[in-house]
Amino acid sequence: MEVKTQFGTLEATIPKNTKGIFISVSGGMDSATLLYMLCCQIREKDLNIPIYCGTCSYHHDPCALYRGNLVIKHMRREFPDINIHVRTLVDKGFIGRRKGILILGLYNEVLREHKWSGWDCRCWWGLTANPDDSFTFKEPDGWYVNSDANRTPGKIDKKRKPLYGCGSCHPFRDVNKKVLVAAQWKLGLFPCYNTITNSCTDITEYECHKCWWCQERKWAIDASIPEDWRCPPEINPIEFYGTDKILEIWRKGVVWSKDGWEKREKIEKNFPIHKWINSFWFNNPPDDLKLL
Repeated sequence: MEVKTQFGTLEATIPKNTKGIFISVSGGMDSATLLYMLCCQIREKDLNIPIYCGTCSYHHDPCALYRGNLVIKHMRREFPDINIHVRTLVDKGFIGRRKGILILGLYNEVLREHKWSGWDCRCWWGLTANPDDSFTFKEPDGWYVNSDANRTPGKIDKKRKPLYGCGSCHPFRDVNKKVLVAAQWKLGLFPCYNTITNSCTDITEYECHKCWWCQERKWAIDASIPEDWRCPPEINPIEFYGTDKILEIWRKGVVWSKDGWEKREKIEKNFPIHKWINSFWFNNPPDDLKLL
């Protein structure tokens, strides 16, 4: 699947003979966009393969479980016809370790369960490249997470991430976040993803607007999104988009539009079991469960 933008092309294509997909879902824009693109291909090509979403909290992102599962919840509503599974690490003892090790542990569990090889089911990562020269970082006071040197486009060394390798895929490794955000806008994803995802690495605030990752996100949004659709930092995004831009009835899946809502409603009629599950019946249980 390709999405052409004014800054470049965002591409992620499921290889032939794939039996399943495992994807690291951090709750950020990158992995959320990749998950959407993979789901679109499964539906459009009628691949009938499952997706396993791995998410965990770790030292630079203790809120990843919340944000990651929020993305997965919305994606299940957008794609009730696709089997989307969740694998998480929730023990507080895991916080403080490296994310990659934790996610690969979950990935290998899935491989063992299905007796799959790394060619049958790859682990997908939404990691994008570092910003171009138009990005200027203003160093904040105190501790912060710096940029990752291995995200530099064209860098070739032993740590270079495979594009489509055995057991691992990094389809966005050579495009920066401007390309990704522009693709979100073109796909109709931006209002939802600007609301439910988060890029902050500050461990004391949910969104500090000061750390390297928050500044990178703002840089990409300012370059890619019309000014009247950029939510000011002092306003809650759900309030900003819910005033006169997005009707509440549309805010169910990830495509917050009338067309997206109508398409999803039509698909849900053919998948009543998924609709029942995704409606969070524990808040509105069926009559035969209300007595429990």
